[in-house]
Amino acid sequence: MLIFELYLSNADSNASKSVISNVLGFLNKYIKDAKFTLDIIDVSKDISAARKNAVFATPVLIKKSPLPERRIFGTFMNFELVARHLEIP
Repeated sequence: MLIFELYLSNADSNASKSVISNVLGFLNKYIKDAKFTLDIIDVSKDISAARKNAVFATPVLIKKSPLPERRIFGTFMNFELVARHLEIP
């Protein structure tokens, strides 16, 4: 199972909603046949989770499992770049 965490600041903003949409679009295109979980963490409401996972900028998508952990920052509009950086075939 693939495990992802998406860290955002102010998840209710239009920019964050766009990022969430892009990440879900990416996952549905590239991970559609595999099981995955996506946890969305709003650092403006849960700063301790950001500190615990050394998140210093948002938005960031973290592939927690399988290892190695991989991180990518940005809007996630370029699905091919996201897949390559997260090492997803």
